[in-house]
Amino acid sequence: MDSNTKKWWEIIFKLVNDFEENNIKYSFDASTSLFVHGINGFEMDDLDIMIQWDQFETVHQMFKKYSPSPTNHKRGFWHFRFYIDDREVHIMSSEQIKDLEEDPERVNVDKDDKKIWSKSIHFYRRYTNDYYLQKLIDDFIVKTKLEN
Repeated sequence: MDSNTKKWWEIIFKLVNDFEENNIKYSFDASTSLFVHGINGFEMDDLDIMIQWDQFETVHQMFKKYSPSPTNHKRGFWHFRFYIDDREVHIMSSEQIKDLEEDPERVNVDKDDKKIWSKSIHFYRRYTNDYYLQKLIDDFIVKTKLEN
């Protein structure tokens, strides 16, 4: 594992531990969901994490130690950002996200005996317009089926 990938995993595990300790319902989203599923071959520029709406302000307070940006509303979602070890973390939510546990596209990924909640790769495949990422996802799905 290269040092860049290792650093992203360290931050992901740290955040997952923070979420678990504070009973926060979350789901890694966008290209981060591909990363946690084990898809490689693309450069991640930030971590995208969806938070259940009723916990959004709690999470903003929880990460005060990282000096998060103010919350703002854009394209139907509330957002804020902060940095851990020079890596950007992007937290999002929406009033429509009332119960992440009921989201059929939210799946559990096991990594190093740790459960990580993420959007499914099939969800991301349906909504990405990036041909390169589509190909990475398709190849991963085929490889995974062959291994099982």
